[in-house]
Amino acid sequence: MRRPHAIVSGLVMLLFLGAGPLPSGTRAADATFEPTTIENGYPKALTFKLNASAPVEIKDVTLSYTLGGNRTTSLVKPDPAEFTPGTKVSVAVKVDTNPNTNWLPVGNELTWHWELTLADGTVSKSREDSYLYLPVGKDWKTAKNEIAIVYYTGSLESRANQFLAAMQSTYETHGKTLLKTELARKPVKLLLLADNKEINDASPSKGTTLDSSRVVVTCGFRPGNANDLIFAAISCGGDPTDTIRHEFGHILNAAAGEGTLVKLPLWLDEGLAVYAQAKQDDYTAAFQAASRRQTLIPFRDMATPIGDQNQIILQYGQSFMMTKYLIDKYGADKLNAMLALTKKDTRFDVALKQTYNFDISGFETEFKAAGGSGGSSPPTVAPTVQPQQQQPTRAAATAAPRQAATPTAAAASSNSVTTADSGGVSRTTVVLVGIAVILLLCAVFAFLISMFLQNSRGTGGAA
Repeated sequence: MRRPHAIVSGLVMLLFLGAGPLPSGTRAADATFEPTTIENGYPKALTFKLNASAPVEIKDVTLSYTLGGNRTTSLVKPDPAEFTPGTKVSVAVKVDTNPNTNWLPVGNELTWHWELTLADGTVSKSREDSYLYLPVGKDWKTAKNEIAIVYYTGSLESRANQFLAAMQSTYETHGKTLLKTELARKPVKLLLLADNKEINDASPSKGTTLDSSRVVVTCGFRPGNANDLIFAAISCGGDPTDTIRHEFGHILNAAAGEGTLVKLPLWLDEGLAVYAQAKQDDYTAAFQAASRRQTLIPFRDMATPIGDQNQIILQYGQSFMMTKYLIDKYGADKLNAMLALTKKDTRFDVALKQTYNFDISGFETEFKAAGGSGGSSPPTVAPTVQPQQQQPTRAAATAAPRQAATPTAAAASSNSVTTADSGGVSRTTVVLVGIAVILLLCAVFAFLISMFLQNSRGTGGAA
């Protein structure tokens, strides 16, 4: 006769064996995704609209996307007030692209998919898809070669091919020959916009002062930290082809010397970008004029954009001359040795010292002693002036940083008026000094009287 516990054990074993792994192809409840529609609200938002259903309740909806070759994934959810869980859901998820809040530059390609969390705890994912974000209302065309693709409208095919050729030659001379580098991402995307206004519409505000100024005209720039995207205006002043060379130069500079944490100082990045151009006349003229006036910018202030809009062209010209000095005197190999260090996240000041055996102050001293402009007398620098506070910018945590735009020669002929305090001592200063002297004499007189009275009381008591 079998014991009861043996029978129970046998039943448990049968149940365990019977409840083995699910047959191949069996899965938890899954969702059905209908085709997604995307509304392009350039330049402020992209709206992704989804209809989906599932055998069990859909508890949560997430849109997951990445930009181009960026490894960072962004997650966006619908407004909770507009989402109701159920076996069928219809949602709209808005991706903020506004240049002044959470900038997503046009020209970027989004790789995206949906993720639905179901009531049984499983997550259903839609197939991955992509979307190229471009300004609406235009018939976009493309021209491309092995390193770049140009997006343009209208009858600009010949101009697009001209730009492709300029990028190819810049890659050979500036990238491979000078910097000994290769592109980190290919193809580089060049987005041709009609004019300066379209560039401004597609990019963050520079602040009321610069936005309303006739001095700064943006003919092209590399958005944020993008290493595969350039904006350019085709009807801008100057040589648009040199603008392309300049902005493509920034991408090559980043490939050669930017690490994960360490970026190049403005003077070296802009100096190399100007070096990549076919002509530098406007910049060198601004430098030489400032050199004659002995008003060059202190080297310690050259690492970041200058606050005075009237000095923008000078800063670019001085950046070029500083960079050219290093290349001409010490050679490209030294420059590349320094860039190899910064590429490995060596702090720039350390890389400069290790490579050239001087810091930025020592560089300035040597540059001045050598007459950096090639003139007969060494240039000197202007005293540091703190720039005025610009209009507050958007929160850094949500807004993509913008690469400094390439200015045109218009900045060299500004009508801006500057003021300076006159020399000498003002009447107010004299009055204040006089009052201070009187108060000091009164204090001394009061002290002497106090000591006299104290001595008098002391003498009377002793007697």
